[in-house]
Amino acid sequence: SLVKDIEHELLLTEDEAKLVCAIIDISSKRGAFGGSEMGNVGMLFNKLTQELSKLTKDRTDGADKK
Repeated sequence: SLVKDIEHELLLTEDEAKLVCAIIDISSKRGAFGGSEMGNVGMLFNKLTQELSKLTKDRTDGADKK
């Protein structure tokens, strides 16, 4: 049989994304991640912080247009 991958969209609130970033930051400072895990954890952290930055920029740009 064929297995079909279906991409699912997971929605997080802005506050949830900020919380995940904070957890990653604190955990990495406390040595919770091994060296082989840091790449993936860092990619997730970077992706979330980039999206949060876009939200902030969009809000700022929107407020400037009012």
